[in-house]
Amino acid sequence: MSLTLHHIFGDPDLNGPAPVQLKLSPDGKRVSYLKAPAENFEQLNLWVYNIESEQHKLLVDAKQLTTDRILSDAEKARRERLRITQSGIVEYYWSPQGDAILFPVEGNLFLFRLRQIDQPLIQLTDDATYETDIRFSPDGNWIAFVRDQNLFALNLTTLETKQLTTEGGGLISCGLAEFIAQEEMHRFSGYWWSPDSARIAFSKVDESPVEVSQRYEIDADQFGVFDQRYPFAGKTNAEVSVGIIELVAGETKWFKTDRETETYLTRIDWFRDSLHIALQRQSRDQQTLELLRFNTADLTFELLLTEKSETWVNINDNFTALDSNQFIWGSERSGFNHLYLYQTDGVLLEQLTSGNWMVAEVKTVTKTKLFFDGFKDTPLERHLYSIDRNNPDPVNRITQEGYSHQVSLSADGAVFVDRYSSASAPVAVNLCDVDGKVIEQLEANELKKGHPFFPHLGQRGSFRFDQLTAEDGQSLHYRVIQPASNKLAVNGQSPVILTVYGG
Repeated sequence: MSLTLHHIFGDPDLNGPAPVQLKLSPDGKRVSYLKAPAENFEQLNLWVYNIESEQHKLLVDAKQLTTDRILSDAEKARRERLRITQSGIVEYYWSPQGDAILFPVEGNLFLFRLRQIDQPLIQLTDDATYETDIRFSPDGNWIAFVRDQNLFALNLTTLETKQLTTEGGGLISCGLAEFIAQEEMHRFSGYWWSPDSARIAFSKVDESPVEVSQRYEIDADQFGVFDQRYPFAGKTNAEVSVGIIELVAGETKWFKTDRETETYLTRIDWFRDSLHIALQRQSRDQQTLELLRFNTADLTFELLLTEKSETWVNINDNFTALDSNQFIWGSERSGFNHLYLYQTDGVLLEQLTSGNWMVAEVKTVTKTKLFFDGFKDTPLERHLYSIDRNNPDPVNRITQEGYSHQVSLSADGAVFVDRYSSASAPVAVNLCDVDGKVIEQLEANELKKGHPFFPHLGQRGSFRFDQLTAEDGQSLHYRVIQPASNKLAVNGQSPVILTVYGG
């Protein structure tokens, strides 16, 4: 069968039936995921796998809830940046206790209660405006969301909704990440629950200083031009401030960040005491990154550490607050991203990982172990590793070599969901124990008869990996994919497919 453009970009997906957004429930008893039915590859439904009974179950069929409601402009932009292209149930969230799943459909919120036999599915909101960026409070008693550019909270006991901010509207929004944060910093949220669920930190964004430009939208059947506040390079950015709102009292306090207007507020996290906030502040030239510790009681702050570079400093996604007045910090100060243990006052205690390789992301920290993924063995494969918190050496690789892995680990570090693939094998999914032993194969996705790509196997080209040496002596890895004939034109031209961003 000829591999046409229709086959490449149409349905079914040539990658096969790999489920998306796999998550372990907080109690480690279930694996949830989104999956499209065979008759409609565009619509995602909510499924769950019970680890004890070894049974897959369709929890919610999105077809029963959809009304073809038009997405809001804010939701369209958010989904585009999150690369969400399908419909139905496109995101969902576990309750902290693992007894319920929260999800939006077309801007309204639904809750599926796993322990409720009669009417397990309830609709929480039904209004004309979109609820976006929904999240449980850590104690599971509330959910927060943004509606009409303001922050709201819904009490899951009384089902009453409380408006937390009122400043939002027009060019001002509360609880939403500004354009630069979403588009360039990959920060898609503008509010953060305290660990004790008593207060919420949130950002207020004023876009009035930002220039107006035109955005062009070209669809299959229409063309539109829209005004948009766009922060061009070198021009004025939106003004961003940070507030703390008490959930019960409703009182809001504002931080004096003592910063230049043009600096970025890149990341906000809570320390475990629910009193202090960790805020990352980056200079506009991106050569300085500072970690600040704010006291929400008296609104004072202190500088904990500073990262500097003559080129640029990457935003840090590995701040991890620990219970013992300590935190983990990721830094590229050695030339490679590694993990460091600090006291909450900014005193460095220990470097946890080292070497000519990079840590990618902290996954889970238990009382005895630290789990993270990275590229210790080879830059071509992402693996799950663990170290002992009392003795960081040696580093233990958990996942199987020969594949690159994306993992979701349970809070206790007992089991993980492993999405793995290679240059010759599409994504497959396993449920594994802490030693990497397969408990259950959730999706084999084998290239055999019935797989969407199976009829085209004979047209798949060969490939090889190799290295070249850069001017500074560093090795650069590359892959060459050749035609199925394994022949490239000599002293001539061979066709090449080039994927262009925005093209």
